Amino acid sequence: MGAFITQLGLDSTFFIQFFLIIFVFFITSRLYFYPFLKLFETRKDKILEYQRLTENFTQQAQQKQKEYEARINFEKEKAKKELELVFQKTRVHYAELLKQTSEQARQMTQTASKSLSKQKDELKLELEKDVDSIAQMLTQKILSR
Repeated sequence: MGAFITQLGLDSTFFIQFFLIIFVFFITSRLYFYPFLKLFETRKDKILEYQRLTENFTQQAQQKQKEYEARINFEKEKAKKELELVFQKTRVHYAELLKQTSEQARQMTQTASKSLSKQKDELKLELEKDVDSIAQMLTQKILSR
């Protein structure tokens, strides 16, 4: 092995330098690399924590959305029932008004019919009187000639 080392041109200082480099590497890795690795690990943990929080918030938001949609649907159904009730009351009120109006129109028609009948009878009597008086006037005019 000694011939191999001499062929490569390595002497005893090479091994000392090699062990010094290894020693410095371990020390610097403890002083410099380890804090960076720890920082990366902390960053990874924070990212995972934020992902879990985000998933949790997303689930909560979806749950709230479902609750609000259910409440909106409930309120829509409630409003639909109230609207149908108002329509039903309006139809009943309309039917009552139509009935009252029809009754009033019937009464007015009867009153007008009675009034017309009475006026007809009065006009008939008046005409009969007028006919009698006209007949007398005609007979007097004819007789006076």
